[in-house]
Amino acid sequence: MPPKRITALLANIFDLAPQKSLSPARSASTTLGLDPEFSRLLESGPLEDVLSSRPYHPAERLDPFEELLLSADQYVALFECNRGEQAGEGSVEQVKELERIFKELLEDAEKAQTTLQTSRQKTIQTLITHLKRTIAYRITYLTLAHQKDITRVRRACRARLDDVLVEVVHEAKKTRLGSRQRAKTSHRDLLKEYEEKIFEMKKESRKKADVISKLRTSIAKAQYTLKKNGILETDSYQIINDERIPASETIDYYQTSISQREEKIKHLIERLTGTSHPYSPSPSPND
Repeated sequence: MPPKRITALLANIFDLAPQKSLSPARSASTTLGLDPEFSRLLESGPLEDVLSSRPYHPAERLDPFEELLLSADQYVALFECNRGEQAGEGSVEQVKELERIFKELLEDAEKAQTTLQTSRQKTIQTLITHLKRTIAYRITYLTLAHQKDITRVRRACRARLDDVLVEVVHEAKKTRLGSRQRAKTSHRDLLKEYEEKIFEMKKESRKKADVISKLRTSIAKAQYTLKKNGILETDSYQIINDERIPASETIDYYQTSISQREEKIKHLIERLTGTSHPYSPSPSPND
């Protein structure tokens, strides 16, 4: 346990202000051999404001205890710098003893801080491990519960799907039967209509066949009569399709043939009717 004077001096260093209850060696700042201007700065404010002109960052002020240790460390360093001027003073030994005690305290504080940091890291690691286990257990529990919920929902959906499928199949069967019956009725009516139309078409075709047969007979008789009287010539149909004959000769030939046939038709009509027919043939191209 340090003596009361050392405790008071340490308290004076930590407070950064002089104490009047100390020995005469510390009663004034000039006793320690300090510069009067520097003594005035020490009395004006904290030591960290004197030693450093910049403000400390909030990250540098993590703990009040650390700030206190930093101030004391800087104060002791100041004593070490001014030790040459304090060689003849009686309080130098006390300051050295105080420095030693402070360094021991500082080492103990660093060890305590290291131990605290290690303990905190172990505690944090233990908490992280427990948290991981808790989260893993919770995740496993929630996964199992989720799987159970999914299974239950699937069963319900499958049952509902079966019911809906039964209803849909039943309705589809009813609709299919109705559609099939309507299709049968429509097909039967359509076949009956087609049969009636086919019957009518057969009747019309028979009538048209009779007309065609009569026309063929009349055409055959007319062709025979025309050939017999020299009006219809089969050679004229062959001349028009002959590519060796020029078109001008073909036109002259047909014009002459038409004039001759008109004359023959005129004589035939007169012979059949016994009277003259007011039919005048068209003039030939040579007229």
